[in-house]
Order: sequence, then C-alpha cells, then structure tokens
Amino acid sequence: MDKNEVINEIIRNYEIKQGIAIEKKNMEIKKTYNKFPELEKIDKQMNELGLESIRIILKNPQKASDLKKEFERKLYELNDKREKIIFSNNINPNYNKPVYECKKCNDTGYCEDGKRCECFEKEITNYYFNKSKMGNMLKDSEFKNFSLKYYSDEKNSEGQSPKSIVEQALQCSKFFVENFNDIDFNLFFYGSTGLGKTFLSSIIAAELMRKGKSVCYVRANKLFSIFDDYKFHDYSLKSEIDEFSECDLLVIDDLGSEFQSKTGIAFFADLINDRICAEKKIIINTNLDIGQFSKVYTVRLTSRIYENFKIFKFSGKDIRIRKLISNNKKMGV
Repeated sequence: MDKNEVINEIIRNYEIKQGIAIEKKNMEIKKTYNKFPELEKIDKQMNELGLESIRIILKNPQKASDLKKEFERKLYELNDKREKIIFSNNINPNYNKPVYECKKCNDTGYCEDGKRCECFEKEITNYYFNKSKMGNMLKDSEFKNFSLKYYSDEKNSEGQSPKSIVEQALQCSKFFVENFNDIDFNLFFYGSTGLGKTFLSSIIAAELMRKGKSVCYVRANKLFSIFDDYKFHDYSLKSEIDEFSECDLLVIDDLGSEFQSKTGIAFFADLINDRICAEKKIIINTNLDIGQFSKVYTVRLTSRIYENFKIFKFSGKDIRIRKLISNNKKMGV
C-alpha cells in the first residue's frame, strides 16, 4: 500500500469515527427526550424560531434590527427554560453534541487552518509501526536512548576505538534520518552479536516512521524463507515480496544466519541491486566480517556494498550481558 492509499485508509477510518460519534449523540438525544419530553419541545421551538426569524428578516429587511432584537428576546426566554430543566434534572448539558476522540479536529484529521492534525500524523506513524512487524523492538527506540558508555575507549592500530567508531555510526544514523530524502547512501553494520546493531537500526526505523516513511524489517532467515516458498508457487507471498522492493526503508537483520542457496543469494543480490537502482534505502546488519560476506554473497555484491553503503564495525563485549551483570550488582546478586 503506497502512502496515498495509507492516507485514504486513515481518512476512511476518521469518517467511521465521526459516524460512530454522531450515532452515539443521536442515541443520547433520543434517550434524553424520552425521559424529558419538555426539553424536546423547547429544542424544537428554538430550531423553529431560528428558521422563522431568518425567513421574516429576509422578507422585511427594513425591520431587520427590531426583528433581530425580538428573536434574541424569545431565544433568551426559551434558553432560560431549557437550562432550568437541564440543571434541575442533572442532565448532561452536552447531550446533543457528539463526543469526538480528538478535540482539536473533531475526528476529521484536519485542523481549521487546513493542516493535518497531530492525531492524523500519529495515525500514519501507528500504521507504519504495525506494518513494520517490529513489535517490541520499537520500545524506547529513540536516539537519546542509545548509550555509548558500553563501548571501549581503547584504540586499535588505526587510532580508533570501538566507542569512536560506534559514535560515528550514531552520528551518521542521525544524518541518515534527518536527510533521508536527499542522501545517496545506505547503512551496513557488522560485528558480533549483542553490540547494538539491531537497536540502532530500530531507532532509525522508528524515527523515519514518525516522519511518515514506510519501513519493512525482516530477519535474513525469514527473507530467504519467503523467497523459497514463493519460488515454489506460494503466490500468496507476492505482497510481501513486493513490500521488500517498494518500502521506503528495508532493514535486513542478522544476515548470514539464514540457510544459503545459490538461488537465495541471487534473489538477495537482485533485491539489493534493484533497491539501489530505485534509490530505495537499505540497512543491513550482519555478524559476518567483510571477508566472510564476500565469500558468501560474491565479490560483485561486496563491491556494490562498498560503493553504496556506509560501513561500520561494532566491536566489544556483548552489551546485553554487561547490562545484566550491572543490574545484578545493583540488586546485590
């Protein structure tokens, strides 16, 4: 589903919300009138008074000022009776008004200035969050929650430390999000498990979805499995295959863990090439180093990675284990 289709679907949902609110209002009015028929009579008189006054003023424009004063006097008297009935019977004064979920736009999705309401933007984000299939991975997925304290300052032979490299990856990721429509590169994160590759990718994905971009997250074993099933004529998977090609950002996680076959690797290479040619962004996370990647996925594809991806190595000790040890110490375990 492209963005226009998503927006149209959300607008249809707003129309349903409005319909439900109006139906509830009508039910509340009916219930109130059944219990207090005098209130119904006054409401009817007030409506008829308004219509009748307009008709008379249009017919006698030269007397408009006096007629308006007479209308206001009668309206005041009726409204006074109405308020006394409401107050003395403890009736909800808003019984004849629909209750909308959003007070800013009254469930239209658009504010008075014609701009999309905050709730509309949130609906777009929620749609993409659900569509991404990332689930709990999106919890706490904000750049401010990515900590560098778990990475070592010890420098390698090239004068760089694990912390400095990951800090570069973090800054590049922020640039990637902020300039998503204009950048001409993708992201390739590699290194051992538990070093923050997936977490940083999920932050990027979440930030982009908050900007209304479509994201598809898939683990490599699932990606290759879907292709294998599709190859053997399970055409119900075509929509997922198409989504891998069409989403704004494709995140491929844990590359190298999948069952590898020549046809699967060819499919993967075609997918990467097609997205590069279409200027569709990609993030790849893998435990393989560049040499291992080249052996598995061919030198040619490795060359495409070097040409079109910013490459960052994550190194150090498993952060999840370090966090667990730290928490246990705090608890005195």
